[in-house]
Amino acid sequence: MTRGTVLIVDDDRDQVKKLAETLRHEYEHVLTIATPGRIREILGRKEVDVVIMETNYRSEVRNGNEGL
Repeated sequence: MTRGTVLIVDDDRDQVKKLAETLRHEYEHVLTIATPGRIREILGRKEVDVVIMETNYRSEVRNGNEGL
């Protein structure tokens, strides 16, 4: 297991759950949030080594172009 903390930022709960389950086998701590607006709050409280973030946060857009 790798020491460190990963932060996952994505509003797709299923995607977050799958990725978090996978990463929990590899990293000491895995944090998840649904909106990028909370990133600063988290980084202000916790040392984070890696951020994995969705690149498309426009409301209700599901056209296959969204991703991490």
